[in-house]
Amino acid sequence: MTKLKTSVIKHLNVIKFIFFIDKVYFFFNLYVNLLSGLLPFVNVYLTRSILNNIHTVDISLFKSHLSKYLIFLIFQMLFIKLTSILGFKIRNKFIFLLDSIILSKSKHIDLEDYENSAIYNTIRQIFDQSDKSVANYFEDFLNVIKSFLIFITNSYFLFELNAYLIVLIISFSILKSIVNLIIGNKSFELYKLKTPNEREKWYYKFIYQNENTYREIKSNNAFNFFIKKYKIAFNKVFKLEYNLLLSTVKLEFIPDLLDIFSAIALLVMIYLNFDYLKISFGSIISYTQSFQNIKSSVETLFYVCSSLSTKYLYVSIIIEFLNKFNDNHDDVKNMLYQIDSIETIEIENLSFQRNDKFILDKISYKFERGNHYLIVGANGSGKTSLAKILSGLYKNIEGNIIINGRIVDPSNFSVFRNKINVLFQDSVQFELTLRENLIFDKAINDKKIKSEIYKISPNLLSLFDFNDRIGFWFDYGKQPSGGEWQKIAFIRSVLNPSDVYIFDEPTNYLDGVSKEKIHAYINNLSVSSIVIHISHDYNYIMNFNGIILMLNNGKIVKSGSYNELEKDPIFRKLILGGSYE
Repeated sequence: MTKLKTSVIKHLNVIKFIFFIDKVYFFFNLYVNLLSGLLPFVNVYLTRSILNNIHTVDISLFKSHLSKYLIFLIFQMLFIKLTSILGFKIRNKFIFLLDSIILSKSKHIDLEDYENSAIYNTIRQIFDQSDKSVANYFEDFLNVIKSFLIFITNSYFLFELNAYLIVLIISFSILKSIVNLIIGNKSFELYKLKTPNEREKWYYKFIYQNENTYREIKSNNAFNFFIKKYKIAFNKVFKLEYNLLLSTVKLEFIPDLLDIFSAIALLVMIYLNFDYLKISFGSIISYTQSFQNIKSSVETLFYVCSSLSTKYLYVSIIIEFLNKFNDNHDDVKNMLYQIDSIETIEIENLSFQRNDKFILDKISYKFERGNHYLIVGANGSGKTSLAKILSGLYKNIEGNIIINGRIVDPSNFSVFRNKINVLFQDSVQFELTLRENLIFDKAINDKKIKSEIYKISPNLLSLFDFNDRIGFWFDYGKQPSGGEWQKIAFIRSVLNPSDVYIFDEPTNYLDGVSKEKIHAYINNLSVSSIVIHISHDYNYIMNFNGIILMLNNGKIVKSGSYNELEKDPIFRKLILGGSYE
């Protein structure tokens, strides 16, 4: 009883969840399914009335039945067509609202989640299922109500013939539903098993659509290699799906055979009772139609009831994801962290692990406004990880982050997001217009944008208009060079004034003149902000006038000016000894 109660509660919670998202979608589908559950009975009843009065001498009675049936058919046709049109609009609005909620909640996903294969699979499942599983679940739930109405109303006709027929149909349908439940559970397990391989399939197809990856494939003549990789992933998915198909065919064989025998049983029952009940032609038709309606509705009823548990598993992934975050609670927390500006950021005994390996190991340092910090170190020393932590992108850390002398919970770092601008080494090339690439939806006027562009790349506006779509993924796109993409990304990172700027290799792909302009721009920012800069540029390091932090094996091993560090053997080995790239 407890299990049943728990099951009912969890399904009702899903229904409440759907009602909360879109009440129009909820009531529209409820109305459509209630009416759809009554239409088959009306159809059988009117058909029976007409056929039983074909030979009647009362022509007016026949015309009356025929007129009613004509009106019913027109109503049914209009009902189906109108509800299909309205249903399409209402369903897609519901899907849009749900997707919007999921996309809005996705801002809370931690960067570490994308770096964990198991969690990334769950994220992929959420986005794969969001546009169909919840709607399918609700429509199946209402299908139970519709099927029950069809069963109750059409049973009226078969009771006239033999009540045992209904028992026979129910018995066979229960067996078929049990089989379908087994198949449904197998399908869900298959879905979980094949998700990693589906991701691989998607990836190997995606790299042929992406300019950067395609360039590497073509230049290395690696087409056959990736086709083989795709084939391996494809075959893994195929094998799983094929085994499910074989299992399904075997499980469905006996229930399908029983379906055939139940149809024969109906015909035998009509034959045996034909003279005894003086069955009319219209009644025979009504019995066969009702038999099919009941059989179909009972199968649907039991199948949907049993499969709802399986479909709930898909829906629960989404609901669990949405319930994981409480925006109102976050807002209350964020109010406690409101500050006018960031004057200092201090890290205290900061450690960060990935796969049980320390990327950063108990480092401490204080960054202050008005200073320019250059972080150097060999590849893998933890520079980019430190930048991500200071940007608030990693939350699972040990130690403290202290802003303006106050310890900050990493989970509430989002409150400082508008005070920290970041440019990562592998900045994304968004297939948007130039204006959208630079500001997204921020309220920055064109005059301000042009002013910053002219400081960095005066010729950029001669190549692209603000409304030009850049990139080749969509129609009428214009493709910038690698250096132009980098300049666009840099301009985006500085357009909005900030207290803290973090730059990870901001001059990649740039010529010497462009590098000097960006370095000069960054130096100016450091006069009134905290600037944290990661660079591998040896010439820039030699001429750097700020504070250099040297990372090695996840620790800050040295700090100071270039003049203070250049004679240090560890610094010379990393910077001058060839191990520094």
